Amino acid sequence: MVISSCNGSTFSSKLLPVASFRESVTQRSLRIIYNFHEQSILSKILPRVESWNLYQCLGDIFLEIISMMKIYTQYISNYATSINVYRELETNRNFQEWTRAVEAEIGGKVLPFFLIMPVQRIPRYVLLLGDLLKHTWQDHPDYNNLQEATKKLQDLTAFLDTKEQEAENLTRLVKIAAEFQGMLKINLAEAHRKFIREDTFNGQNVYLFNDILLITSAQPAQPTKSTWKKRFSYQPSSSRATFHWIRNLKVVGNETGFQVLASGSGAVILDVTLEKEYGDGWLTSFKAQKRRRIVGPSHIRNSTSVVPKVPTITRDDSFVLLQQNQEVLRNHMFKVNVHLKTSKKKKEKKALSALQQNLLLEAQQLEKQIEQKKKTRGQLRRSNSVGELLARKV
Repeated sequence: MVISSCNGSTFSSKLLPVASFRESVTQRSLRIIYNFHEQSILSKILPRVESWNLYQCLGDIFLEIISMMKIYTQYISNYATSINVYRELETNRNFQEWTRAVEAEIGGKVLPFFLIMPVQRIPRYVLLLGDLLKHTWQDHPDYNNLQEATKKLQDLTAFLDTKEQEAENLTRLVKIAAEFQGMLKINLAEAHRKFIREDTFNGQNVYLFNDILLITSAQPAQPTKSTWKKRFSYQPSSSRATFHWIRNLKVVGNETGFQVLASGSGAVILDVTLEKEYGDGWLTSFKAQKRRRIVGPSHIRNSTSVVPKVPTITRDDSFVLLQQNQEVLRNHMFKVNVHLKTSKKKKEKKALSALQQNLLLEAQQLEKQIEQKKKTRGQLRRSNSVGELLARKV
């Protein structure tokens, strides 16, 4: 019902807010999920449920379809954006009329009730199969399949949670880039950059990315003499922001907290006093980024130019890995496009446009690498075939 209500036949083309909402809920991915459940799950499970007996099996069906359940990735990654767009449009009169009409058709339930259903679907399958497994004896013909399917669904849930977190981090990266637009000598909205976490230490906001550490502190308001009635007024407080390349930093933990130091000079960049448990968590996140090799040549990693740079993906050990990177990049591009169309803030739109351009350039670079990989693989196959023919003749 929600899908049919989001189709063009339900609303007038004048309702641009409704069109924005349709796009934000990723209507295409929702339709794919719906068709998948109807054709691949319901059609197979229903006959067995209708002829249920003590020895009936379901585990084999889930084992067969689990690999296809990654179709949820795009929808789940975009769920937070969908809800944000819905909340922004709740005050729009045209959107209110449309939602009232739709909710009347679906029994009075509000749309967010249905929007979260695909997000909850896989965890519910885990609970269903886990409960079924508890009530199935070990020599039952379905026991092993149920056990394996439950484990694989748990792994899939963890994978989807990771993708959802990545999408949320991308949204946060865009907002941070918009907030500090023009204040830094680098473009925060680089395609290769990933937001990891943010914390507040001693009145300073600390943002950890996969390749840089951004530290900001609010400068107190300064009094300025007003020419009107000869009195003093205060200008709003401003933020001072500095960034440091992680590869040029080292972190040292102690009993009261930790220090971030410049690797060469040993200068203290950040001195933090806090509880050990929290400090250990931050140290773990920092060291993980320190160990991770930043993709791209050194002149790009160290560049301070505002002009967007495209990192070169140097991994060449796996054609499958390149294809996976391409799929992730496509999901990021889709999410950025949705944000760009729904954002109302000029600074945020500017940062999104920069990120969109970076992603596009990286996608072109990745496409070239995939094509080159295809040619290399083709040449190897031809060489092997010729070698086999020669060996047979000899």
